[in-house]
Amino acid sequence: MIENKKNNETVGIATIGYYIPSGVMTSEAIARLADIPLWVLTEKIGMEKKSIAAEDEHPSDMGIKAAISAINKAQIQPEEIDLIAYCGVGDYDYRFWSPAAKIQGIIGAENAHAFEVRNFGNGGNLGIHICRNMLLADASLNYALTVIKY
Repeated sequence: MIENKKNNETVGIATIGYYIPSGVMTSEAIARLADIPLWVLTEKIGMEKKSIAAEDEHPSDMGIKAAISAINKAQIQPEEIDLIAYCGVGDYDYRFWSPAAKIQGIIGAENAHAFEVRNFGNGGNLGIHICRNMLLADASLNYALTVIKY
């Protein structure tokens, strides 16, 4: 959650919300699926396991949970959010619709402008930068929600 400090000169991150799926895949299972040696994951990368989403859990579902966490921590109402940027790597729930709009609708941010930023590993940084600049450029905007999915 990015907040405009009202003087239109500074913008800062007010809160961070997150969601980590409860499913787990071990490095052994990943190594078998990817057909790579286990030591590559455990010794080179240092990964013993990774969280994985449930079969019916879509990227926007996880984004909604993280967004609600951030909104609650910021102690604001969803209607106060002016911008929602969904920053992902191109793995959307469905091919022809907007995950940003879905998140906007589900959380009740009816006054927000919702859009996507697809820039793979750099999407989150770019989304925060875009929202920051938009908040600085328009004094009527107060809050931006950047949902980052990797």
